Amino acid sequence: MVTNRCFVDTVCWIALLNQDDQLHESSDREYKLLMKSGYYFVTTTSILNETANALSDPRFRLAVVEFNRRLQMNAEPDSSLASSMKERQ
Repeated sequence: MVTNRCFVDTVCWIALLNQDDQLHESSDREYKLLMKSGYYFVTTTSILNETANALSDPRFRLAVVEFNRRLQMNAEPDSSLASSMKERQ
């Protein structure tokens, strides 16, 4: 069972993908630290859609496409998380 999880919202994904974002450096540093510490990142489809929409400017499109491709390759749906989210509704 995975115990180290970090929920990632739209603000974080945008900061990681946009090097001009004022939160880019701190987000990138924290993301890398958590990755090295064995954390799994949890997000939602809605957040990913919101991130892609926010970065729809042509200068970000390649980064967003690559980001989505990498997420698809590494995604591992967590049914226990989905179950616990349904229970809260």
